[in-house]
Amino acid sequence: MTRLFSPTILVSIFLTLSITIIPLTYGNDDNCVKQYFDQNSFVCVCNISDCRSIEPATPVPKGFIFTWESSQDQHRFHRTERSTKDLPRNEVIMETSGSSLIRVRLLPHDQRQTIVGFGGAFTDATGYNLLDLPANLSDHIMQDYFSRTGLDYSLARVPIGGTDFSNRLYTYNDNQDGDFELKNFALQPEDTQLKIPMIERAQELKEGRLKLLGSAWSPPAWMKTNNDIKGNGFLKGVPGGPYYKAWAKYHVKFLEAYARAGINFWGITTGNEPTNAIINEDFFFNCLGMTPELLRDYVKLDLGPTLRDAGYGTDKLQVLLHDEVRQFMPNYTEAVLFDEEAASFVTGIGFHWYRHGAKDFFENLERAHENFADKLLLGTEACEGWQRFSSRRAQLGNWTRAETYAVDIIKGLQRYSSGWLDWNLALNTKGGPSWAENWTDGLILVDAESATYYRNPMFYSLGHFSKFIPPGSIYIGHEIHGNDTGVLLASFIDPADQVVMVVLNTNDEPVDLVVDGFAEASVPIKMDAHSIKTLVTPKALA
Repeated sequence: MTRLFSPTILVSIFLTLSITIIPLTYGNDDNCVKQYFDQNSFVCVCNISDCRSIEPATPVPKGFIFTWESSQDQHRFHRTERSTKDLPRNEVIMETSGSSLIRVRLLPHDQRQTIVGFGGAFTDATGYNLLDLPANLSDHIMQDYFSRTGLDYSLARVPIGGTDFSNRLYTYNDNQDGDFELKNFALQPEDTQLKIPMIERAQELKEGRLKLLGSAWSPPAWMKTNNDIKGNGFLKGVPGGPYYKAWAKYHVKFLEAYARAGINFWGITTGNEPTNAIINEDFFFNCLGMTPELLRDYVKLDLGPTLRDAGYGTDKLQVLLHDEVRQFMPNYTEAVLFDEEAASFVTGIGFHWYRHGAKDFFENLERAHENFADKLLLGTEACEGWQRFSSRRAQLGNWTRAETYAVDIIKGLQRYSSGWLDWNLALNTKGGPSWAENWTDGLILVDAESATYYRNPMFYSLGHFSKFIPPGSIYIGHEIHGNDTGVLLASFIDPADQVVMVVLNTNDEPVDLVVDGFAEASVPIKMDAHSIKTLVTPKALA
């Protein structure tokens, strides 16, 4: 049974590590103790006796290319080095590769969006799962995500109140009907005993360089038309009225409460998935319905002015609208951002990856960029196993899900996205806990009974981006020729003036590429079937 601990105990769990019972080692075999379950790949096992850290991504020496590879059959962050002096001449590449060669030319002068970051979410479920492990093992999960000997996350989402991945329904002002000034607003034990200690440890590992994004699921029940935290409810009244004002002030109260705990936010969203209470008649999770027109007027009349007047203007705090699936982006972005006054309070657009059916709606990212090029685009939530028809939502060793992650990230980056956020940092092997039994998969799954956790293939897939593409990196364009079916790539110039390229092969067979513009000579790349590679080299002189 999961439980809450006192803040003193939590601080001890996350911060007191003077006695190290887990050796910090870089093992052989890509720092991975492999275990196979009944999926199409393996997991990397971490327990009290053997928990191997991941090799840091150090700067690459001039004249070298470092390559990190993960694959369905064999590798996890397997690093190889090659000297650019040993690259074959172009005519040799053509002679040995034949007509199946994929030719890529990077375009370093075609510089587009700047990367904000990659990361996941500090949910209540994550905190419960960390508490269910021995203290140093739970801290190793934090290192796996936020240290250089891990995925080096630079961005994290923080729920404002409870979500479906809490153990109970709650907000910060429950059972206080008519408290429009929010005099009874109070953080909950889930904040003081779960989220805040996790954030403090992550900030320590990141030396204060972690950006935080807050998102609210539901207001208190007394603010909603259905008088329930869950289900099909809207805010009572109209924008500009007392309930909308109180909901805007609720966000300021949250920011101020966390600031008193020493935690400041980079941004907030206008609310998680506003269509749930509109298009799903039987929706029963924490949610708040908000039509595009209501969102426009709420931002213009309530949220924007309230944040500004409290000292959280757009020069201090990013405000991302939408925070919803790509399908509905035009409806919300165009309703809000074509209104000049509402648009003045918004700095970006958040979107989720979920979809129903085959259509992925990536064209809506391009449409948003064409209409609102000054607004940041950011993927704010994703997880696998969310589909209702999925019989096993949490799966140990599913490589196919690692590929769906990489495909979604790359397609977004190719269409002006500045980053990507996963959902829960850690779940149990069932995919929870979740009061709504809305179990999903996770990058790390925890087996508390055996004091073990597993790094799923998705962990490494996202890491091929987060570990090697730091904030401030700039996406660069490319041209591609040949049969590139099942092959995707994205390239960047990082703040250290290195060229970083991520290549994914989703095919059942190996593929050959040759890349121009990456180094001073053409670079041949052989991609194993179902593999992903990150290549890094110092930028050659123009």
